Amino acid sequence: MKKRMLLLVLIVTLVMMAMGCSNKQNKVNADNEVETEEYTPVEIEVVKLTEISNETNLNGKIHPQKEIMVLPKLPGKVNQVNVTVGSEVKQGDILFILDDKDIRQQVEQTRLSVEMAKINYERTKEQIDAAKLNYEKAKELYEQGLMNKSQYEQAQMAASEKPLEISKIQLQQAELGYQQALSNTNNTIVTAPINGIVSIVNVKAGEMASNAQPAVIIVDTKELKIKIDVTENTINKLLVGQSVKVEIPAISVGGLTGKIESISPVADARTRLYPVQISLEENTHPIKPGMFASVVIATELINESIAVRTEAVLDKDNRTFVYVVENDMAVEKEVKIGMETKSTIQIIEGLNVDEMVIVKGQQFVGDGSKVKVVRGEK
Repeated sequence: MKKRMLLLVLIVTLVMMAMGCSNKQNKVNADNEVETEEYTPVEIEVVKLTEISNETNLNGKIHPQKEIMVLPKLPGKVNQVNVTVGSEVKQGDILFILDDKDIRQQVEQTRLSVEMAKINYERTKEQIDAAKLNYEKAKELYEQGLMNKSQYEQAQMAASEKPLEISKIQLQQAELGYQQALSNTNNTIVTAPINGIVSIVNVKAGEMASNAQPAVIIVDTKELKIKIDVTENTINKLLVGQSVKVEIPAISVGGLTGKIESISPVADARTRLYPVQISLEENTHPIKPGMFASVVIATELINESIAVRTEAVLDKDNRTFVYVVENDMAVEKEVKIGMETKSTIQIIEGLNVDEMVIVKGQQFVGDGSKVKVVRGEK
């Protein structure tokens, strides 16, 4: 039984192989006699002008488009922290609050300084107004010869407005200090400058917050960018604004589109590679900063060129050729090829638009062979 089954399988396989290489078609002639016509079934592709390019695969890393470091405008003790790592915040949300006890004391001290400066200014003004009246009287007495020159000059000096100008400057300085102290009361409440996700929190309630290091870092995960490094052989083939294909292996997301945002004109001194930054379309996927990205960039782009599938081009006796279908016959055409991609080959000479190139079955035909198109647009 097993031998019969093996024999049957062998016969079926041989029949299928024979059918793949050649087929027969019965045809009745004028004398009503049945003629057997042999042909080879083929698949064709109509030649059209198309865009071809080579593609370069590069790996990069996801970074946030915006990463804001939030620092308090003044150092102080932290009273309350409203966020943790991973918190989603909106612009204006309160991140943390500083103790305002010292600031309120400062406000009161500067307010008192303003009051004292006002009193000093008014007193100086009254003194100078009185000195001006005395000066007018002294001037009359001096002109009448009833006051000596030394007394007259003393009265003149006492009427000078310079002390009043100094008092006015001191008052202005005191008022400026008071306004600064008042504004510091608002600085005790630290808010989010952008919408985003909190990535780092460096402050705790009861600890001191410094204005020398970030207290909170917020990243905008809606807008992401990819950083890649490119060799000197590739860098000049890239253009700012060029579209690229992106895939994120960690979350099995593909089919994303990005654009080259910037190309560094200088190579990194350590890696000797050129940094390139790619902006990613708005993030509607669970993509996180730090994930790796696979980037496919089209290089050596050629517009409106004739190209055929790689398998359609044959080599024999130092000749490169394809087969086209003309009047149900395979016609050999020698061609000159250009750029090669993974799936296509550019044809520089030898083919014209709208010709029907055999892309399957070409290994079983010769120049002048009878063929039948079984797949593809004829």
